[in-house]
Amino acid sequence: MADKVRAGMLARTALGYTYPISATGYVVMSRELDKEEGVTVASGVYSYVQRFAIEVTTLG
Repeated sequence: MADKVRAGMLARTALGYTYPISATGYVVMSRELDKEEGVTVASGVYSYVQRFAIEVTTLG
């Protein structure tokens, strides 16, 4: 699942990101993987920490 999330956030085509992020009044300039800690297990629940940085600018 972590691979799918990473691909969904960072995948690009020739025209830009595969999955756009829309925020009223802002334009997404860039995205990057900020932190990735890997797999942890607690009480039989698997967690995978990924944090993404999204740089935006305002319209106008």
